[in-house]
Amino acid sequence: MELAVHEEIRKLKKAASNNITEIKRLQSTIDKYHKELSEFAKNSQECHEKMTSSLSKADQLSKEAKDAHQNFVKIKKEADGFHKSYSTLIAQIREIERQIQEIDENVHREQIMKALKSREKVSQKAQQKLETGEKLTFDEFKILIERGEI
Repeated sequence: MELAVHEEIRKLKKAASNNITEIKRLQSTIDKYHKELSEFAKNSQECHEKMTSSLSKADQLSKEAKDAHQNFVKIKKEADGFHKSYSTLIAQIREIERQIQEIDENVHREQIMKALKSREKVSQKAQQKLETGEKLTFDEFKILIERGEI
């Protein structure tokens, strides 16, 4: 019986030894997984911090873009106003230029009319001188020839 008890003790010691070996192997595996999990947690925390930083930057950039767009819209409205004023001024300038040209043409016409009237007076005066036998100036003589009156 004692042999059976020793055999049983030996089996139990062997089983305990196997169990201790298995526990150490499992403990090693657990430590390995715990270390990996810690690394993943650390990487996850770093990624989360980067994401939070990126979201903060994105919010800032979004605000800056909104402000820039509002500024663009404001400046565009001002530019549209200036363009409208410019177009109005160009139209006014063209109208003034047209009026100046019309005035120039009228002045030129009046000068021609004055010159013709003056020439007519000289012609009449030359005709009277010719009839009375007075001496003609070269211009008076020239006008009478041009008109075929001599």
